[in-house]
Amino acid sequence: MSLGNELLSELEGEVEVRSDDHGAYLNATEKCHEFCCSKVSLLLSRYPMKIWIPQINPARRSGCTWLFGVQFGGGLVEGDNVRCKITVQANCCVLYASLGQNKAYQCAVGKTVCQKNDFHVGPNSALFVLPDPTLLQKESALSQYQVTRVASNGNLVLLDWYISGREGLLEHWEGASLRSVNSIHMDGVEIFRDVMCLSGDLTLRRASMGKYRVIGLCVVVGDVVGRHLADAIKALSIGNSYGVAADTNQIVACSPLYSDCSDTVVCGHVIRFCYSTTITAYEGVADILNPIFAMAGGNPFEKNY
Repeated sequence: MSLGNELLSELEGEVEVRSDDHGAYLNATEKCHEFCCSKVSLLLSRYPMKIWIPQINPARRSGCTWLFGVQFGGGLVEGDNVRCKITVQANCCVLYASLGQNKAYQCAVGKTVCQKNDFHVGPNSALFVLPDPTLLQKESALSQYQVTRVASNGNLVLLDWYISGREGLLEHWEGASLRSVNSIHMDGVEIFRDVMCLSGDLTLRRASMGKYRVIGLCVVVGDVVGRHLADAIKALSIGNSYGVAADTNQIVACSPLYSDCSDTVVCGHVIRFCYSTTITAYEGVADILNPIFAMAGGNPFEKNY
């Protein structure tokens, strides 16, 4: 009990997933490759966060463990400081999703909402961080920091995306500020760092964003997920044919990951995107990630739009 209290004083949520000692390795026909059947060995959470494990795992045939992060009240309010840690041990496959769009609510001037996620991916494992987009309400101020540590033969798909505001109220990038930092380390070496920052003059910001209501990125790391997404990445890396007009309702670009450390070999890509509507964003992201849904045990966005 003392251990649990100590951990809870530092974290709103912590999950550890291990391979099931009594479970056999799944064969290739079950779409899970070298990953093993897994189970949650540690689960701690407290207000304002709840980590939910479905009683009937949607991905039970694939062996992937599904986790859902839930915010009490449906979103983040002024003064919240939410922290979450997920550890995926060797030979496991985990999908971390949400139960619908998270929301960042209005904050008083000078106040912010803070959220920190700490992910660990062990050897020969996979972690799919696929939440629904966060909706930034008018005068919201969100600061998010995500650190992921991946073993050299681990696999990661990390999605981080945002909606400009409540469309029914004609909100369009009227949040006070957004700062989202993503840092990915492999064997102690930082292989990726990205800062998404929106702040400053509202008129200039709205003019810069134009008609695009959803922005975000998706980072793909690892040989296994790389093989599954190879065709999608290849298609994104090739521009339109000469004379073919681009679809101005979306912007999607893909670039490979490189490491400045000669001893660290990285197999990965970064996909950045903008969409003019929430529905087309869901459809576009689902289409890109479709090849890994069999491995993950399903599409977590299937009934969310």
